[in-house]
Amino acid sequence: MSQFTAVKLMGLLTEPLTQVLLLLLVGLLLWKKHRRISRLSFVVATAWLWLASSSLFANFLMAQLERDYPPVAAQNLPEADVIVLLGGAIRGEASKDTLADMSGVGDRLIFAVAAYKAGRAPAIVVTGGARKGVTPEAKLMRDILVTLGVPQQAIIMEARNRVTFDNTRFTRHTLAAMEAKTVLLVT
Repeated sequence: MSQFTAVKLMGLLTEPLTQVLLLLLVGLLLWKKHRRISRLSFVVATAWLWLASSSLFANFLMAQLERDYPPVAAQNLPEADVIVLLGGAIRGEASKDTLADMSGVGDRLIFAVAAYKAGRAPAIVVTGGARKGVTPEAKLMRDILVTLGVPQQAIIMEARNRVTFDNTRFTRHTLAAMEAKTVLLVT
């Protein structure tokens, strides 16, 4: 099994729907011999499905993550050698006449442009690989950054990665080659 496949399978196991389906499967497999455990499995699966899909729970989790990292205006950021813009901001492909659509986290592209234009760093490293035969996300993000006024020569693409682990490894090599000591991470 490739590293890519293993990482994707592990990611799948963290998904609430996968967990619910596994609990239901356990309940079905135990139904004849262990009815109490089977019923408990069904109850836990139902409760977890309800909880994990409720907006109250999602908002609670998001608030826990964001509490320690309040938004900062781009002009108030410290100066750095480079801005690293993580992938995940693009949805789908671009046609030859249009730019790619931004996902719900596309605001990270806008923030990277604001930080660049505020003079926080002289360059932006964009990260985001692709599956075979698909345009790398780094290229799609670069095209949007250029449209928003960032000079193409100020953008360095890191498009070799396919999973987050590779992303960190390849980006670290890119930063080392640039001799970047300080980084503004936009995620």
